[in-house]
Amino acid sequence: MYKIVDLIGQRNCSLTIIGKADKDTRLNRIMWTAQCDCGKQIKVCTGDWNAGRAKSCGCYRSRKGSEHPNFRHGLTKTNEYQYKIRLKRKYGINADAYMKMYEKQNGTCAICGTDRESKRGYMLAVDHCHKTGKVRGLLCHMCNTGIGLLQDNVGFLYKAADYLMDETTDVFT
Repeated sequence: MYKIVDLIGQRNCSLTIIGKADKDTRLNRIMWTAQCDCGKQIKVCTGDWNAGRAKSCGCYRSRKGSEHPNFRHGLTKTNEYQYKIRLKRKYGINADAYMKMYEKQNGTCAICGTDRESKRGYMLAVDHCHKTGKVRGLLCHMCNTGIGLLQDNVGFLYKAADYLMDETTDVFT
């Protein structure tokens, strides 16, 4: 049997252990009630406390975010910033390159020429070659999905075009 160390009165960052809480029966852990400097009380398990993972009720995380060098711009949690990061990570382009393509295509899909996404407030999808990763242009959702479902295979696209152009293909006659 192991000895339970009394943590009452110990402090870690913004938390102070003020008492013992009910045992976590599901995971069989000893739990403690901790008071944060902001006034909120939370439950902390002994393992998290001893490892230093329990620092605050969550208010510390938001305070740290504003001081961290990666968060200085204050845009980290915005959808626009996340989209810019995704453009860079997934396609290797920045927002300026996207806008240049968008202006070159007059804000329309490179295949069908519609601007339905921009009317509804959506961005046009960045189309890229799945083998080389090279960006080809901007497409509406429908066209991007269509060529994706045809596996970017030019042969399939030609067969689909031939099929659509063949007037004798009427199964009901």
